[in-house]
This record gives sequence, C-alpha cells and structure tokens, in this order.
Amino acid sequence: MRRRTILLAIGTVISTSLAGCIQNNGDTGIEDEPNQSSDETPDDSTEPNGASQNFPSITVEADESNVEYIRGSIEIIRQFSAEAPARLRVSLENDGDESREFAFGSIQPFGGLSGTHVDRDEGLILYPEDDSGFSYNGEVPEESTDGCWGFPDGELLVDDLATTAELQPTETVSMEYDLFDDPDGEECLSEGEYRFDESDFGEQGHDWGFSAILEDE
Repeated sequence: MRRRTILLAIGTVISTSLAGCIQNNGDTGIEDEPNQSSDETPDDSTEPNGASQNFPSITVEADESNVEYIRGSIEIIRQFSAEAPARLRVSLENDGDESREFAFGSIQPFGGLSGTHVDRDEGLILYPEDDSGFSYNGEVPEESTDGCWGFPDGELLVDDLATTAELQPTETVSMEYDLFDDPDGEECLSEGEYRFDESDFGEQGHDWGFSAILEDE
C-alpha cells in the first residue's frame, strides 16, 4: 500500500473500511452546534477553566460546512496537563433527511493531522486514537518533557486510500485525537492560532477544518 506524509493530499482509491466511531447523535449527547468546545478539570493542579498550570489553554473554532447535509464539529475533551496532552474530538453528522454514503480519506472523519501556525513557522500534530489508516515509526510520548508535550522525531505516514461510511440521518462518525507539538518548530506549544484542514471531509473535494488557539496562562 502506498503511503504519504501528513502534508500530502489523500488519494482516491475507494474502500469501505471505517476508521472512526459511528454514533447516533440522539444517543450520544453530542451537541448539534458546529462550533463546540468544552473544558475539563482533571485534577487539583488545574485552573478553574480546566487549563493546567504551566501549560497553554486551548480553544477551538470550527468552519461552517458548505455542503448542506454535512455538519462538522470539534470538541475539546481534555486540556493540556502534566498527566496528559490535550485531546480533541472531531465529528461529522449526516445533517440531511435521508441515508447517505459519505467519502473520507483513510482516517475517518478527519485526516488533516498537521496543524500550521497562521503567523509563524510552528506546528501541532493530531494523533488519532484509532491506529488504522496510518503508520508511525516512533514512540508516542507517555509523559511531558520540560513542560512540553512534544511529538518525537519520526515519520508519520497516512495511507493513500479513500474510505466510505453509510450514515443515517443525525448519525455521526467521530474520532478523538491527542494534540502534540510538532518537533520541527523552535518553541514548544507556542501560543496563537493553528489551522487544521481536510480536503475530503464527508465528500471528495469538500474542504473543511478548524482552528486551535493556544493561549499562555
């Protein structure tokens, strides 16, 4: 199987594998609004808004979909802390009134794993909870180093493969991703806005993404 780095476009070989988790929105409690964020307070070392001391806080802003039956959302599951990196959940909902087959890359629903700072040469990496659809030849960090959740040097390759999923009305496919600093940057978890984009979000050629904003406390 051909593979690509996280910066290349996904191919168009059709498959029916399902990398994410399909859910019914009415059963899971996932909010219907396209722009979502939530904060947790994992332990007593955190601030009231859920952001851990000595780590930046994170907020997210999702794009509006330009396909009427596709609703994308981004949710913060966990803020950065000394115990774990930040975690995000990306979801795609069938917002239409009939069953449809949705098209994705090899990682459902979102394969844009590389985020780029809008103002300078810094980046972030999304690491999916499901290890299908890509390969990584390094070790995923289990603890922070010097106050940083940095992704170690190693080649992260996304499969050059397209997949599909059949969704009923209000049904969703979702995936959770841990968020790490890109090792190519000079400053770890630099504050500011980072853009994540996917070119095949529910439909081939449908561009959708979100911004992750880091802010030092």
